[in-house]
Amino acid sequence: MSMIPASQPDPSFGPPPPTRSQPALGNPLIVEVGRFGVVGLANTAVDLVVLNALILLTHMGRNGVWFSIFKAISFLVAVLNSYFINHSWTFAGSGGERSVSQAGQFLAVSLVGAVINVSSASYVATFISPIHGTEKYWPSIAALAGTASGLIFNFLGYKHIVFSSRRLLPSAAYPLEPSTPAQEPVTSVPGDPDAEPRGEGVKRA
Repeated sequence: MSMIPASQPDPSFGPPPPTRSQPALGNPLIVEVGRFGVVGLANTAVDLVVLNALILLTHMGRNGVWFSIFKAISFLVAVLNSYFINHSWTFAGSGGERSVSQAGQFLAVSLVGAVINVSSASYVATFISPIHGTEKYWPSIAALAGTASGLIFNFLGYKHIVFSSRRLLPSAAYPLEPSTPAQEPVTSVPGDPDAEPRGEGVKRA
């Protein structure tokens, strides 16, 4: 009986070769949340330092209108720090190149976050009575309340508005897989007149 001579496997026959799997969806999210938390702590420190420095230098601004003004200034300083670190570190895999469009989106999200942040902090500082023994630290406590109020909004805004469209573009973290052109199945081994069509499993006697 004659059989089909041994040959190298035909790459066009059988199931397609396995492609490189993309990173798990949960891993980048956990990394981004962790980095955003670190940046948030740094921004909170910057916010509090600037706020308390303004209060100490001017001897006013512990509540009322001046507190709102000082809180807005400290927030703007912190948000500048936030933009550069979040762009280059937190969302580094999807941030892409800096552009006017990206900066505009970041500014819009930050302004809404600023309104939430400053309004919440001002409300706590002005309309909520300090707990006994915390009068000295109440401006900082109010600032922390504002930071907490805007933290979730800022993360969701930066991730899903500022950087979301760049997740669909090729990047170092998520490269596009090259497309494989379709090939017609080969039914016989070239150069072998005795070869039977593939897939039939018939041997000639």
